[in-house]
Amino acid sequence: MPLLIIGQGLAGTTLAWELLWRGCDFRIIDEAAPVTSSRIAGGLITPITGQRLALGWRVQEMWDAATAFYSRAAATLGHQPFSEIPVVRLFREEREAELWSRKGLQPEFQPWLHPSPPGPLVSPAIHAPHGGFQMRGARLDTRLFLDSSRDHFLSLGLFQQARFDPAAPVPPDTRVIFCEGHAGSTNPHFPWFKFKSAKGEILTLHIPDLDEDRILSSGLWLLPLGGGHFRAGSTYDWDHLDTVPTAAARATLEEKLRHLLRVPFTVIDHHAAVRPIIRESRAVTGLHPARENLGFFNGLGSKGSLHAPWFARDFASHLIDHTPLDPGSDLRKN
Repeated sequence: MPLLIIGQGLAGTTLAWELLWRGCDFRIIDEAAPVTSSRIAGGLITPITGQRLALGWRVQEMWDAATAFYSRAAATLGHQPFSEIPVVRLFREEREAELWSRKGLQPEFQPWLHPSPPGPLVSPAIHAPHGGFQMRGARLDTRLFLDSSRDHFLSLGLFQQARFDPAAPVPPDTRVIFCEGHAGSTNPHFPWFKFKSAKGEILTLHIPDLDEDRILSSGLWLLPLGGGHFRAGSTYDWDHLDTVPTAAARATLEEKLRHLLRVPFTVIDHHAAVRPIIRESRAVTGLHPARENLGFFNGLGSKGSLHAPWFARDFASHLIDHTPLDPGSDLRKN
């Protein structure tokens, strides 16, 4: 039956690639909104995360799936939107340094550590009184990936810019997969999902006196873009779910930057979007329990760049080959 993918964020785009590689007949329908959580995301991939300095969920599986997926897409697109970049995790307090002195020696962390440079971990332009460590990391240029993928699907006649009304009747001979991001929280076909979406705001900066080509993480992340430009984020706001940048979030990020940097910076742009979160950052996929022609792929949250390829492959195999979904993501089991 004809298949429609509703939404061309990271969920919809990765699923579209997987279906394309399997020779499936589909079409993407998307409004092409200029600001979405997928488009403004930093696209950072950090294997060791959080205040507890824990390895990410199934991080090796996710990493392998992501690197293979983006390399395969890049071969078609003619450029590589995914790149490995070391991440410097700076401790915010002595307690974190003490915790890492124990955790950092454990065998499961060793594959993810990146050799530190000779001499100081960071330059004098960075305030790092408690030290830190360097790990493997990566970044997906989400805007480049989504835009170039859209152009490719458009050239194949597989993309339509339009608004799809989820409340409109869906013919029984058409399969519709909703990949709507936060908009999916009001989808009438899947009302039982309780989204825990969070608004996030990021800044684009000019820091001419900072010579750094690694990602820095210390209460916020700082991503080098080249030419003295950086992106910094992000905030979490669970109460105001809109795409309007706020003075309060900007002030919060600027204060954190002043604690991190010993050199001046200038804010040159400010964006906000809403992350679709259902349960932490683990996506939910699957087909409607009563209507096999309706599907759902959502809830990637802040880990979308890393998790989307793995979930897309799992869901595409289910749609085409009827293989069981991973129990942890199957909407019929959650």
